[in-house]
Amino acid sequence: MRVQVERFGRIREATPITLEAEPGAWSLDLPIEGSVQVHGRLLQDAEDVTVSLVAKGNARFHCSRCLAEYIEPFEAEIEQRFRLDAKGTENGDEEVLQVEEDTIDLGPLLAEAIYLALPSRPLCDEHCLGLCPVCGQNQNNARCACSQESIDPRLEILRTLISPEEGKETT
Repeated sequence: MRVQVERFGRIREATPITLEAEPGAWSLDLPIEGSVQVHGRLLQDAEDVTVSLVAKGNARFHCSRCLAEYIEPFEAEIEQRFRLDAKGTENGDEEVLQVEEDTIDLGPLLAEAIYLALPSRPLCDEHCLGLCPVCGQNQNNARCACSQESIDPRLEILRTLISPEEGKETT
């Protein structure tokens, strides 16, 4: 996914960019569902080219709690500067990349931005109950009858010190 850049001494010319990228265009294995819509602009002056893009699409995930598969929309923003000539590609704290052969390869930039925009622990719902640790039942679909009480085996001996009547609270 390359964009052609002309080497002219232009004064701040903004060029709109609209692309539709297929999932196979990425250098990373991303869980993209369908195509990704990319909109933005390319701002060029005599020395630099600044690329500002917004990528929108859908990604397929497995919930990290209940393992259910779901699709969630994402939006990734990119702002990157490129240097037209070979003199110095470092500009203070900001990373400036080199334009190679009059083209800018947007593929790696888009893949990185999308990867960083995706959740590290995807959840199908904020209130997902997950799986039962005893039987594996998805707690979002139905509750199981498993006992969720687990006692550390090292402390099990303390249970014998309390009689059943003492353990009950009176109200």
